[in-house]
Amino acid sequence: MQLPLGMQKLLMLMVVASCSASPGDDTPLGDDVAIDAGSAAADTYVLHCDSLFSARVVEKMAELDATFPLDCAEPLRADIGTLVAGPTPRAMCAKNETANACRTRLYDSPPDPTTLRRACTGTNCLRAIWIPRCADGSESCAEPEAICPDGTRAMALVEPAAVPSNRWLVYTSGDGGPCLGDSCWPMYRYSRTNNDQVFEQTMSSSHPDYGPLGARPGAGITNGGATSPFAAFNRVELKRCADPASNGMEVVVVGDGVPPLWAANYPGAPKVTRSSHIPTWHRGLAIHRALLHALASSAGRDLDGNGTADIASFADATQVAFAGSSDAASYYVMAADALGETARTIAPTVDVRLVVDGKFDPSLDSEGRYSASPPASFSIYTSPYDQTHQCGPLPDNNDGMANESCSDGTWLAGPGVDGRPTWYDGFAARGSPNDASCAAMHGDSAACANDFHVIANHLASPVFILADQEDSLLSAHAALADHYTYRWPTITEFRKRVLAQAHDMEQHWANREETTPASNLALLLRKQRRNNDPPSAAAHTHLGLDDRMLRWSMTKCQLALPIVTRTTAQMLVAWLDNTSTDPIVIEDASVSSTTFWVTGTSCRAPE
Repeated sequence: MQLPLGMQKLLMLMVVASCSASPGDDTPLGDDVAIDAGSAAADTYVLHCDSLFSARVVEKMAELDATFPLDCAEPLRADIGTLVAGPTPRAMCAKNETANACRTRLYDSPPDPTTLRRACTGTNCLRAIWIPRCADGSESCAEPEAICPDGTRAMALVEPAAVPSNRWLVYTSGDGGPCLGDSCWPMYRYSRTNNDQVFEQTMSSSHPDYGPLGARPGAGITNGGATSPFAAFNRVELKRCADPASNGMEVVVVGDGVPPLWAANYPGAPKVTRSSHIPTWHRGLAIHRALLHALASSAGRDLDGNGTADIASFADATQVAFAGSSDAASYYVMAADALGETARTIAPTVDVRLVVDGKFDPSLDSEGRYSASPPASFSIYTSPYDQTHQCGPLPDNNDGMANESCSDGTWLAGPGVDGRPTWYDGFAARGSPNDASCAAMHGDSAACANDFHVIANHLASPVFILADQEDSLLSAHAALADHYTYRWPTITEFRKRVLAQAHDMEQHWANREETTPASNLALLLRKQRRNNDPPSAAAHTHLGLDDRMLRWSMTKCQLALPIVTRTTAQMLVAWLDNTSTDPIVIEDASVSSTTFWVTGTSCRAPE
């Protein structure tokens, strides 16, 4: 496979993608190859750094003392970073220890979470736990298996159900997509130039510029307040530091600025003049496996540090839903069945489900219906792209560029356009496992790197899809376009395609009801933007926000009279409870019926 541009420069050291474990088992996830980071002759920026964390620590030291050498093996001349704030603050890295030693100490012996800075107390307060270093939930593996990209210990925030329960929600937000090659250091170091500090923090549990957080309020699907239906579940939010479907490691470029390929993304950052090579971990699968094992053991369930477990054991779990927003949803699609196998090794009868939020854009499998000669009775199920190879040209968006071609190129091995890595490259570099049933049918192919194809055709886990028909982010680009500069000409064009594939899924699953439980698929497609509102009025994600989960509603109408109004949360919980009578909810005026759904709390003409 042709490696992306940024990774070609790393061959002088080593790229490791250790995928020795099969997707469904709980064997160790492979041994990391020891890397003498910073020792290559080409390294001219930071020396001997074993992680992104260490590299940033020596930068911060040099900001205090310009004579300090940018060397992670050099003793620090002052305390760096804040581990614990308050009346008796503690430094993250201590004077006279090296940046590498600091990182190792914090990983091997993380601080008591109850001593860390807290953003909440009482109810609706998720409390931090450190995730074990090994995928089996132990601390005994020779090399860390569960580890954040920057080398810090992975963290989760947990709150038990208001009344003891064996039902679980595990949520990962989309604020900080997984990095790849040359993009890792800019995301970790320079996202602030675009006012995206969240991207920096989500690559780490203990970023040197921010420090760890011991507790924070739940919101949206993790809200445990008295009026939230999610209070009936044990809620877990992963401190995002790796995508759920990854099991690899790569050596990436770290420099005194941003490399040319990514300069446009960070307009306020300096351009790189010196660079070094540093290992980065992509261990999302191990992190999730270690988390589930920890939640089954008493050590991982002591949230207040008093020596007694505060929450039910995952070994007794009757249901777990893995929920992801934006890109996290894509990676959960790839990992859901593998995580289900892990969950069932711990709790053999657990009902494993998936919630996909903000990832329902026009698909490659659906695009053939707009070709010059589409097959009769076209459906994404009867005429998917891997059978027809029909796509495009896409509608002309009048940008003066000939960029309307489309294909499965985005999901094939690179190099991509202008040297940008493709989705396939990203999965390969991060060691992401393919969905097992997709791989059995298609092998290592473009189809299995395509999350929509997997979710529509191969996913065994029941899935709830939540999206806006005019998604404010996804409607601005087309993943299936061969050239990354293509933009959908209108939001109407985007929505037409979303509705077409949604109705294909609706019809397909209606025909399977006799042999497949209706609970296997739920689809909630809102239309938040009304009339001539700007595209920004449409939502991208929902799960992490109280308004969108607990207050935004849809109403079922009959002859313009309301039958029932349900919030997003109520519809999701009904699906989890197996009490939903309407698993497919779509606002669409083009479907002629006296009974229809409309976004909002009152009946009006659907759009």
